[in-house]
Amino acid sequence: MPPNTQPVCDNCRLRKTKCDRAVPCSTCVACDLPCQYRHNLQRRGPKGGKGRRLALIKDNLAKEAAVQIPPDAPRSTQFTSGGVSSHHFLISDVGSSPLSPSPSPLPAPDIGYDVASTLANHVKIFMTYLFPVMPVADEMALMADCAAARSLAPSRFALLLALAAVTRIQLRLDQSEENAAHSEGGILYDDDAFKSSTTGVQFLAAAEDVRQKIDIADTMSEDAILTSFFLFVCYGNLEKYKKAWFYLNQSISMAILLELDNETAESTAGLTDKDIDRRRRIFWLLFISERTYALQRRLPVLLRRTVPKPQIFDSDYPIIMNDFVNHVHLFESLPPELYDWQPKSSDLTAISYLGQRVIQALSAVQPQDSVLESQQFDTLITQHWLRVTMWRLTCGIAAQYCGGPMPLPELSLPYDAGSSIMSSLTTVSTASKNRHGISLEQKLFDIGTSLIEVTPLASPNAMLLGPQDLLGAIVSTLRCIRGRASHLLPRLLEHSDEHIGSTKLGWGMDMQLSMSLSPMRPVPVECEELDSVGAFDALYLPQSEEAPEICDLHCTGMDPGERVTELPSYPEMRTHNSLGEPFGE
Repeated sequence: MPPNTQPVCDNCRLRKTKCDRAVPCSTCVACDLPCQYRHNLQRRGPKGGKGRRLALIKDNLAKEAAVQIPPDAPRSTQFTSGGVSSHHFLISDVGSSPLSPSPSPLPAPDIGYDVASTLANHVKIFMTYLFPVMPVADEMALMADCAAARSLAPSRFALLLALAAVTRIQLRLDQSEENAAHSEGGILYDDDAFKSSTTGVQFLAAAEDVRQKIDIADTMSEDAILTSFFLFVCYGNLEKYKKAWFYLNQSISMAILLELDNETAESTAGLTDKDIDRRRRIFWLLFISERTYALQRRLPVLLRRTVPKPQIFDSDYPIIMNDFVNHVHLFESLPPELYDWQPKSSDLTAISYLGQRVIQALSAVQPQDSVLESQQFDTLITQHWLRVTMWRLTCGIAAQYCGGPMPLPELSLPYDAGSSIMSSLTTVSTASKNRHGISLEQKLFDIGTSLIEVTPLASPNAMLLGPQDLLGAIVSTLRCIRGRASHLLPRLLEHSDEHIGSTKLGWGMDMQLSMSLSPMRPVPVECEELDSVGAFDALYLPQSEEAPEICDLHCTGMDPGERVTELPSYPEMRTHNSLGEPFGE
């Protein structure tokens, strides 16, 4: 039988599967893949023409492909005979994006014909650094999509662009070498794979541009959910809070409509065990994100604990899923009643008791049950941040009603939180800290602010470690996180100087302030001002009532029988929240 000289299709060649060389082949039809024959086999024999005319034709074709489309011109999406779109636009076409740092056009990136390798590099970086934080990606499927990026469906191509955007923005890969050279941590990542002429903001705007061509309401899918979620993470790191909340709500709404929160025989019909487990991972990632963001922004929540946890031992990533499930346990402790931001006055006592029970439930979670250093660190910081948040809630209510039957908060709790995280802040590797994005900076800022505010009220004799030790560890971390000083650091230092003073605190506050205002600190991203106050601003406090002047506080960290006069009411405990917003009037 003579050998078949017809080449195999691109997908079968990449996957190394048997191909019947039909158009389309049976393998691609079974896997619902676009069947194409674009690869040219490199065979031995005459090399072919290298003449002047051939070179001229190729140069002209390359120049035409690199021409940038004007920002106001509509992008063209061509469709192949198989119904799969072929994307013929460049990432550099987003120069008019409102996220651009200046109104001038962005330089054309070197993505060109190398879009496949560029996206593949970002998939590898995501799987290495961010997959333990967001375990919702399928590496093999994504890498196969990268190889055929120009012929993907728009929804899938938007997912790849959003993944590249969140990788660059969350890890802050676009920081200039000049800023990195002046920072204590130096350049975050030296590998050439991290370098790209296309910035995270450009990837982000390109992903949104593709999404505008899709009727999301009629084409909802898991890809659409993940794309919206990645856009939420991007805008959260860029401190664009309105857009971040919009995209998070969009992903949650699609998850509810696709019944990711309701495992029934109908919703899981025809799905494999891996498909069901992937849906669970997406649901719980949305659950964690919604609980965290709503707590920071005083917003309502939609999702409830209605789905089992993802598999651990039967998973392809048992260690990562073990750490992920351990992190989920923290947020299971937060009941929906905590997110009722306008309760009746009669409900405040019940909410205060609820806050105390949440603190006890949070303490039962063991961060050391996580295996990976980065996830153990994230669970530890998040655990104590949630405890401090609940402490501030009960402290604010008790300041108004401490004469009645109200559970009184322990003033030692912020010190316990600071002591628990201090050793981790000094021993955990820089890479383990950097992968958690801006949320880590905000949590450390909130813990540090609570330490500062409670210091004048507590007896220093009861503390093993002084405030300079606990705050010093937080300040040192914020001085160099993700390759530069956090923009929250000057606020923390200024707040410390106002409430405690550099002399009493025991460190060189003037030196720290001058350091934070030096040229090494990049200009922070401008925050959006929202009408609502932040997470820790006057929680549940009726504005008409005043705090009593004297209140008995039987709490650890204070001498027995000691009385504290003029305990500050909750709104007076600080002037700005972690998001840089002033308190409500």
